[in-house]
Amino acid sequence: MTVTDIVDGRGKKKHIHLDGEYAFTLNEEFLFMSKVSVGCELSEDEVEKIKSDYATYRAKNRALDLLSMRAHSAKELKTKLMRKVDKENAEIAVEKMRELGYIDDEGFATTYANELWTRKYFSRSRIKHELLLKGVDSEIAEIAISELSGEERERIRTLIEKKYLSRMATEKGRGSLFSLLVRLGYSYSDVRSVMSEFENIEFYED
Repeated sequence: MTVTDIVDGRGKKKHIHLDGEYAFTLNEEFLFMSKVSVGCELSEDEVEKIKSDYATYRAKNRALDLLSMRAHSAKELKTKLMRKVDKENAEIAVEKMRELGYIDDEGFATTYANELWTRKYFSRSRIKHELLLKGVDSEIAEIAISELSGEERERIRTLIEKKYLSRMATEKGRGSLFSLLVRLGYSYSDVRSVMSEFENIEFYED
């Protein structure tokens, strides 16, 4: 088969024509690397190899784009890649990112756990839940939350004093505050205990 034409597409896309008919699309960079040009001869096996290599190339670039925005766990990255590429190429891309040192589940878990602990005031149990949702292994998640410093009742107390003290003035406010603290992952008993320091909350039921 002969490359009879290379037609410009949107952006940097190049449409490759073989024997006068459209065959496949590459981007400008990969086209240059593949050395495909008008007039060159390609066997069916060579065409399939180019297509396969291009799919892997796109998966790796997609992985780099996602990691440039923020850190990802290996499982989370694979899941996102599979929205655009097939499973095999997603796995190849993830492994390549791991080899390059761009994926580190332990480091990701530690960083993400600290962010949720300091910025969102999530409890340890809520943080573990969020890590598991990101695809972090349970054992790695446990290690990450074990490194967090601070007592949870004291954190509840600090939240109330610094941000939500005004809610303690009414029954409706106390109810909404109770629900908010539970959503952050704190236990009913801890929330009740700390809120009772500010106001009696005996009307709450499990």
